Amino acid sequence: MATLEEPGSIDANNSVQVVEGRLLFDGQRLDQPTFHELYSKMPEDFRAELIDGVVALMNMPLFEDHGCPDVDMSAVLFIYSMDTPGTIVQANTTVILGPRSEVQPDSALKIDPAWGGQTTRDERGATIGCPELVIEIGSRSLPFDLNVKKRIYDDAGALEYVVFDVPHQKFHWFARLDGRLKLVPKDADGLYRSRAFPGLWVDEAAFVRGEKRAVVDTIRRGVESAEHGDFVELLRQNRVNRP
Repeated sequence: MATLEEPGSIDANNSVQVVEGRLLFDGQRLDQPTFHELYSKMPEDFRAELIDGVVALMNMPLFEDHGCPDVDMSAVLFIYSMDTPGTIVQANTTVILGPRSEVQPDSALKIDPAWGGQTTRDERGATIGCPELVIEIGSRSLPFDLNVKKRIYDDAGALEYVVFDVPHQKFHWFARLDGRLKLVPKDADGLYRSRAFPGLWVDEAAFVRGEKRAVVDTIRRGVESAEHGDFVELLRQNRVNRP
């Protein structure tokens, strides 16, 4: 197992340090394999992430302001996925982004690798590589989500990154444009329309007001659109053409 004495290295001599029996703590510098080994030994209710080689603990109380939009966004992805074969919804799933980062996004939507997706999975069920769409609920973690988290998801190849801003009750929606994640506005009708998953339409105002039927109606209109039909056919062709 190895600690990171400096960012981007194992230690000054490029050698591995053995760290038996150590607990995870905030700010600890580790490589991803070491973090994963230590994390697997922690209690089930313990949560942490490795962000660019630095441990960030997440085992703080979570309240309704986080839990409610978290469930609602997972439901949005689930409803969309029902009509989009070849897509997979995840919630709080271990995602290994590389040798310095292992995260657990609040939710994610990815394309099944067999249907042309950009991720794989290991024998334990961890996702390897970045899901196409990643969602975080930003309450106390908002500055972190909009800065450090955005950077590592961007570097890992996310096609879209969405942060629901709890304090200000709005979305920050980033899409990959010209090779980087950039903030995109709502359309003129107040909807966010996913670029990575055509037909995934989100009514921000209805979502914020808790108007669940209106949110669902918007998703249903999205999956009935021509752009969604074209996307479903593209995924089907990817599946057919896989060796």
